[in-house]
Amino acid sequence: FVDNGVGLRLDGIMGNHPLAGHSGDGDKIAFAIDREPIAWEFLGTYRSFENNNRKPWDDERFIRNIKTNKPNYIGMGQWGDDAQYMLSKKPGLIRHVANMMGYHFIMTGATYTNTIQAGVETEITVTVENTGVSTMLTPCTVKLALLGKNGAPASTCTTTWNAHDLMAGTTTTLSPRAIFAEAPAGDYKLAIGLFRNETDPKPTYRMENKGMTDAGFYVIGDIKIVAE
Repeated sequence: FVDNGVGLRLDGIMGNHPLAGHSGDGDKIAFAIDREPIAWEFLGTYRSFENNNRKPWDDERFIRNIKTNKPNYIGMGQWGDDAQYMLSKKPGLIRHVANMMGYHFIMTGATYTNTIQAGVETEITVTVENTGVSTMLTPCTVKLALLGKNGAPASTCTTTWNAHDLMAGTTTTLSPRAIFAEAPAGDYKLAIGLFRNETDPKPTYRMENKGMTDAGFYVIGDIKIVAE
């Protein structure tokens, strides 16, 4: 199935061999890691794990399984109000796990020339850390932009960066050559945006960095464009 582009779902998570028919740790579908989406569903309601000797809840086991078997989605609880109940009982765990699943991009540094000519190719490097447990699986186009004083992009450049190459637990330096051909001379903010589709009006995906602009970009720093 995975070879044909099909994601996998496994129920019985946090169960055990007699009850779930497998370990309950997610290893049964781990072969889909970084290839197709992996979805987990608990063996039963969160309530059913409480004070149950046959399938006791264990925070450490849950976190360990996520780190090892790398799900992209986990159902929080089961039917009825069980998800709300679990959140009321384990808010810290839910917050921690939500920040572990899937990809988690943080821009940690950048280098570029502060003054460039319009229409002239320039090299810009951006360092990105993926602190999540898996890679990005959905389409993604990465653009650099020059933001004017109103925060709107005055010029954009579509890079050749592949966000799918940002592996979990690694830091990658991306070094494209960019041209901002249509930007008038002036002072701008250099920024980065992650789009699901190249033609989308604004970036789709968030990064962990603070300060996302109203236009959906993340500012790298100041830059000046001078006339050719």
